[in-house]
Amino acid sequence: MNEHQHRQAIPTTAIMAAPAPSITTRLAYGLRQLPRFAWYMGHGVIMRELSKQARRDAGERPGANHPDRSVPGRWQLYGEMAALFRQDLANVEAGIYPLPDDHDGAWPLLLDRSRLFFRDLPAVHRRRESGNYREILNKTTRGKRPDYYLQNFHFQSGGWMTPGSAQRYDVQVEVLFRGTANAIRRQALVPL
Repeated sequence: MNEHQHRQAIPTTAIMAAPAPSITTRLAYGLRQLPRFAWYMGHGVIMRELSKQARRDAGERPGANHPDRSVPGRWQLYGEMAALFRQDLANVEAGIYPLPDDHDGAWPLLLDRSRLFFRDLPAVHRRRESGNYREILNKTTRGKRPDYYLQNFHFQSGGWMTPGSAQRYDVQVEVLFRGTANAIRRQALVPL
């Protein structure tokens, strides 16, 4: 049996419904992804400006970061994000997975998580500047969990396992990846 015959032999209930017409799918995809992208990009812009202000307030001259290794430029990153969104949409159009519903919650929840994110920024900035990401590891916590879980991911307050940290984590990841984290995660579905 060739592949075409095999596909015809599979009951239609086992195959995802044919994707909607391309223009409709593309429009729906854009209307769902663009606001998320803008929301988290906006958070990142504000975060970077607040960080610059904190450095100025500390008497430091804000300047370009000098990472230990080369990093891609802004336009290269934007190009890679666009390629990711194109691939994500292509996967939807190919029927690999349905049109994503990347709904991050009702407005009150979204605004509350945003508030938590911005409230934590001064402490995040202090940890980032000092390189302190292990404040959760102490005499009380040592040995109760692997050390990996006893660090401040993204320099956030509370470490891995606290409720406050869990509420901030997804926002921080989306800000870090500029609203593309869900699309990145979906790429793991393709080989399945």
